[in-house]
Formats: sequence, structure tokens, C-alpha cells
Amino acid sequence: MATEHDASITPQVAMTPAAIAATAATPRPSGETTAEQRDRILQGVGRQLAEPSLATGNDWFPIWLALSPDNANMAYLAASRSTNAFAVVLRGTVGSVTDLMEDLGVGTVVPFTAVGSPPAARSSRRTSTR
Repeated sequence: MATEHDASITPQVAMTPAAIAATAATPRPSGETTAEQRDRILQGVGRQLAEPSLATGNDWFPIWLALSPDNANMAYLAASRSTNAFAVVLRGTVGSVTDLMEDLGVGTVVPFTAVGSPPAARSSRRTSTR
């Protein structure tokens, strides 16, 4: 597998989509469907990535976004206009005590046994049991 390093992807550029992931984490109090919330978040992420003053410099745009059924987690895919770079961005638990309790197990690591994994690969116990 060939890999390429793009020097324009600085730590600031890499972290900006992650910081944006907290956008619209809760549904509007007036009510909205999950699809409406997803679309609103996708638009918000797009507007924020288009902000030229951010490290992403209006070079990145969202392609896809999904929410978990209970809205505890969110993921989106963003792409760079100027490079062949993509970002997979995850937002974990926001505001649910039950989900926060479930997240407590992330500090325990176990062997990661997916096919083709190096023998020393490790993963959070909570992510490997889902």
C-alpha cells in the first residue's frame, strides 16, 4: 500500500474538522426529525469549513454525514479541493449520561484481532465489542 504525505495538512488543518464536529449536537427544542437535524449539521459544517480565517482556509467541504439513531455519535467525511486528501471525522458522546457511562470502558485496551492487523495492534475494549 503506497502512502503519501501532504505537507499542507498541518496539525491545525487536521484538527479543525474535529473541532467543528460539535456543531448542532442537539436537536432544536421546537422539534426536528433526525434527517432534518442531519441536513442542518451538514450545512453548518459546510459553512464553517468555508470560513477562510480557519486553518482549513475554505479548501475543505463536507461530502457525507451520519448520526447514530439516538444522536449519541456523529461522523462526517470531508474532502480537500486542492489535494487528494480526505478526513473522516467522528464526534462521540454528547450530553447523554447513559452514553457517558458506556464510554468509561475506553481506557481498557485489548488486542485488535481484525484480519491483517499487526500482532501488536491494540484497541479500546468498548470499540472492539460493538
